[in-house]
Amino acid sequence: MIRVCIFHRAGRPFFEAQWTDPVTGRKKTRSAKTAIRREAERFAAKLETQLNEGTFRDPVRITFADATAKYEAEVFPSQAPRSADRMRDCWSIIRKAVDPGPLAAIQDDQIAAVANYLRKRHRSPFTIKTHLAHIRQFLRWAVRRRLLDRMPTVDMPGRDGGPMRGRPITTEG
Repeated sequence: MIRVCIFHRAGRPFFEAQWTDPVTGRKKTRSAKTAIRREAERFAAKLETQLNEGTFRDPVRITFADATAKYEAEVFPSQAPRSADRMRDCWSIIRKAVDPGPLAAIQDDQIAAVANYLRKRHRSPFTIKTHLAHIRQFLRWAVRRRLLDRMPTVDMPGRDGGPMRGRPITTEG
């Protein structure tokens, strides 16, 4: 059973919660982000419950560049060369549109900024949809590898009212 204690370090504005990681045996510390003892105790109780149930997820601090390198090493060997090239193009577009530092910086609004960047470059809706599908594939991989806490929402563009697909069904024979 993991026990979490709180303390107030001199020269720091907030209380801190500390516990021993059972896997590594090292002490871990997390800020309670409050200067009120009662709120810090509540934070520690919630953290202790999450640690003991196994639902606590420590945020991973990986850069976008490191994540893409890891993806290249793990996924590209099993993909076709053209798919790998397309993914590299998508990463280049992300760097130009939003220039993320840490991977966790890629959120819903950054994905929307990438789509807007492509629209400003007069890309077709199909091209935008293809790029967003590759970006979504990369982000899902990052969530599965626990490099991201949650999957950002990727809004795919709809049809633009192009040619009709099939004849409408009628009751007349």
